[in-house]
Amino acid sequence: MIATGSTYSCAGRLDGTVACWGGSGDEGEVGPVELGSPSWVPGTIPQLSNVAAIGTGTAHTCAVTRDGSVWCWGLNSDGQLGNGTQTDHEDLPVRVKGVSDAVAVGGGNEHTCALLASGGVACWGENRDGQLHDGTTTDRMRAVSVNGVHDGVALAVGFDHACVVRAGGTVACWGANNLAQLGDVTVEPRTRLVEPIGLRGAVAIAAGGGHSCALISDGTVRCWGANHSGQIGTGFVSEADPIEEVPATVVDIATAVAISAGGHHNCALLGDGTIRCWGYDNVGQLGFGGESAIEMKDRAHPVPVEVIGIRDAVAVSASPNAHTCALLTNGTAMCWGINDYGELGVDSVTYEPSRVPVPVTEFDFDLPG
Repeated sequence: MIATGSTYSCAGRLDGTVACWGGSGDEGEVGPVELGSPSWVPGTIPQLSNVAAIGTGTAHTCAVTRDGSVWCWGLNSDGQLGNGTQTDHEDLPVRVKGVSDAVAVGGGNEHTCALLASGGVACWGENRDGQLHDGTTTDRMRAVSVNGVHDGVALAVGFDHACVVRAGGTVACWGANNLAQLGDVTVEPRTRLVEPIGLRGAVAIAAGGGHSCALISDGTVRCWGANHSGQIGTGFVSEADPIEEVPATVVDIATAVAISAGGHHNCALLGDGTIRCWGYDNVGQLGFGGESAIEMKDRAHPVPVEVIGIRDAVAVSASPNAHTCALLTNGTAMCWGINDYGELGVDSVTYEPSRVPVPVTEFDFDLPG
């Protein structure tokens, strides 16, 4: 398991702990490091064991342990850590109140949601756009149930919205919708569940900065929402109307087994272990090498490109900012893109981005499943 925040990355380890690297050093998202100092190599998060799943937000991280509890650390300005308080940040994991049967967790900008073993969803943190879906727009410092979801099988949390795959393959979304990221041909926030139009057969879901994507049972991917950087993957970018209001099929993807949505880019893991990414590529977050031109329109890649040198990936995570990481079959990890805060984990105090995957300095990461 591997996950990426805005300026950092985290992965589960073989011994059931979590290691994180990068980060600002100011918000606790990679644990207790020196104030203002990034963590250039993976460091184990203290007081955390038996981890079954992890999820990252913009500047906070959460882990599900094997007993179903959820533990979070990092920025807590809007109660996104869920421990009943609203503090600046927490360096050490704190337990989320009101959740005891979680199976997965995901973080947004300043809110968090967990998928429960019962099929329900619980959320906490900021609620300005109804992203907690509890019938209010009131921030919550502890978990509240998402109204109307009782049969969820997969969950994704975007910047200010969230989506769940329901039993039977339909998708329900809620929260911010200013870029049509809910897929219901509107741009109004939704405090009720909405179904992306025409979407059926979903098996996985991903939510990004202002867009969403679904993995379909036939191995194709459909995306909707913001498309100013080609993140919908339809082969074109419309400067006049850079929004795709309903799900559209991503071109050149037919055998996907997993997907991840970043702030302005996405990646799909294919059945043969390769990875293809599309969207914004200002600092190499798509991983195909080369140089991007200065002009914004030339940094947009609306057609998926293959990440160089990866043939045996088992997981991929696109960050809310501008880097991407993958976990390989041998338990090692590779990252690419921006490296302003050490988010690539290359054990070198360099701020240079990498347009191709580079190995993370650690060799015992756990595999998914």
